[in-house]
Amino acid sequence: MENYWIYLIYFGAGVLQDIVITLYYQLISKKRAGLTAFFSFFITLINLTILYGILSNLTPDSGILLIATYALGNAVGAYLAVKFSKISDKRTIGHIN
Repeated sequence: MENYWIYLIYFGAGVLQDIVITLYYQLISKKRAGLTAFFSFFITLINLTILYGILSNLTPDSGILLIATYALGNAVGAYLAVKFSKISDKRTIGHIN
């Protein structure tokens, strides 16, 4: 566990990925084809890069910890995306009334 920065990178990537996926789903619902295609490309790039990185760095000591750190980042990203979405919805609703 000497390279703590790698855990921070995987955590950050998990957060980023979930935020980007939330934006992707919002674009799908708004039928924005060009941006949806771009986000689909970006999400696939993130997913495969992370998968490659985790599989390349698997060791008996750090493998599960890397996966758990990434999963925790995904959970935090999902939480932040939903919280941000609720704030955004409240602002939009306030402007409509």
